[in-house]
Amino acid sequence: MFEIAVCDDDVLFADNVSVLIEKLADMPVEVTCFHSGSDYLKSGCCPEILFLDIDMPGMSGWDLAGVLKEQRKSPVIVFLTGYSDYVYDAFEVEAAGYLLKPLDERKLKKVLDRAMAKALSDKQDRYVFIKNGQVVHRIAAGDIYFVENQGRKLIFHTRRGEISCYGRMEDWEKKLPSYFFRCHRGYLVSLKEVSAFDKSSVCLSNGESVLMAKQKYLEFAKACILWMA
Repeated sequence: MFEIAVCDDDVLFADNVSVLIEKLADMPVEVTCFHSGSDYLKSGCCPEILFLDIDMPGMSGWDLAGVLKEQRKSPVIVFLTGYSDYVYDAFEVEAAGYLLKPLDERKLKKVLDRAMAKALSDKQDRYVFIKNGQVVHRIAAGDIYFVENQGRKLIFHTRRGEISCYGRMEDWEKKLPSYFFRCHRGYLVSLKEVSAFDKSSVCLSNGESVLMAKQKYLEFAKACILWMA
């Protein structure tokens, strides 16, 4: 699931943007709203995409983007503003997009797709910790082919072999990067390791295959297209 934040001092505008993002996203998203740069920093929130208002009282969007860059906690940023004069400055902080208020839904969709694709690419080297008994394994998320649910136990199929732990698939669905997709209640697969799929199964690059839930097929197909974009 994608974690997205909207930071804008206009409460109504922020709420409307969050609703539009949930409507337009091709993947499941969780959107959190903040109304000042300081509130965002205090929250400790680490979204994958941040829709950020430039003109806010106190800490401006520019200031917040600079702080996040220094802390190496910078999400993919999309700037929001009512002034077109800022368009060139947006590139100085490596923004993925720039949207003028009031928002055009088609432009929001285009920028959202681009930001999600960039976030997918940026997150592939994230490390996760898997506790198996008394042993804790540190493994790159990019080395995981898929996660299999076997009752209360989860089996991680990785380049280093299988690693098991006790846990809930729902928790790992949130914990792993956004290029992991729940194609079936029993399987969470890495989109970057998908070699083929149809309405009943998904084949992974390691030669293994897992089940595809019929109701997940269209959403899965969209997710694969976005990953390859």
